Amino acid sequence: MEGVNFKPKRSKIMKSLAKTKTNKTIERNLLSWFNAATAEQIAAGLVWYDAANRESHRLASQYGVKPEQAATILSALSPSVKWNRNVIDAENLIDAFTAGRSIDSFNVCTYGPNKEKAWKVLESGWRIEKEAPKTFSFVSNILGDSQLVTVDRWHARACLNCAGKPVKEVSTSMPLSQYDWVDTIKQKLARRNGVTPSAFQAIIWVAIREA
Repeated sequence: MEGVNFKPKRSKIMKSLAKTKTNKTIERNLLSWFNAATAEQIAAGLVWYDAANRESHRLASQYGVKPEQAATILSALSPSVKWNRNVIDAENLIDAFTAGRSIDSFNVCTYGPNKEKAWKVLESGWRIEKEAPKTFSFVSNILGDSQLVTVDRWHARACLNCAGKPVKEVSTSMPLSQYDWVDTIKQKLARRNGVTPSAFQAIIWVAIREA
């Protein structure tokens, strides 16, 4: 998924999850996207993280790294990048490192600092910590944890925009306590609708991206 570390442009009129004080708005909007998802979108969402998990294990097996390292690199290189390109960039980075080439020997489509972080995963064992909840959840979801929810820019939009209406940009900046609050709402809605939290998020992610 793309945009995990997305930093939207500053705007006085940009809606913010951190300033939303009621659960009802978020619950109503998320359910509108979940219920609006087509059969194809639901099917895609249900298997999205399984496919990402297989990709992280493929990279790990092919290049002799750990699945956690591959998943962390995928996450670090994901902001504002489509998934297929994300995988290519991750593989290019891992291939360069394991072959003894330099960080400057290849290009990625995300931001320079993210490329450096991804490189440090193999160079010095850098890991994403819980204090960075979006990326930590994304790595965890890729590795098979279906209970955490990745709140990226698309999911933040779904929280504050109703399906069937023009989607306005929102701010994803929020403290850890607010992130946990939103995560709890989504876990409750996922259980109510008979899917895992990660699948609930993925279905909505597919639906709003294709809206």
